[in-house]
Amino acid sequence: MSTHPWGKSAALVTGTRDPVAGRLAVTVTAATTRPVTVSFSRVPSAGELRRALREALTSDLLFEDAQGRADWRRHLAEHLAQEVRRELAEER
Repeated sequence: MSTHPWGKSAALVTGTRDPVAGRLAVTVTAATTRPVTVSFSRVPSAGELRRALREALTSDLLFEDAQGRADWRRHLAEHLAQEVRRELAEER
């Protein structure tokens, strides 16, 4: 997601799920100085994912610049991660 059509991305969230073992990994980048991945042995609940991201997305890893504050980037990353979790869990 970007705040401008030609601007820097505010947050990019991707996820993978192992269909056999059920493992799920969610990676946040663009909002951070390096990619940050949280992994689970199964699809986590919304609360479990939120807690893991809040622990992993520390203030020293989040960008804060003219395109967005760190707390906004964290909020956006958490929101997008929940969308990814729902899609990979096939919660439709």
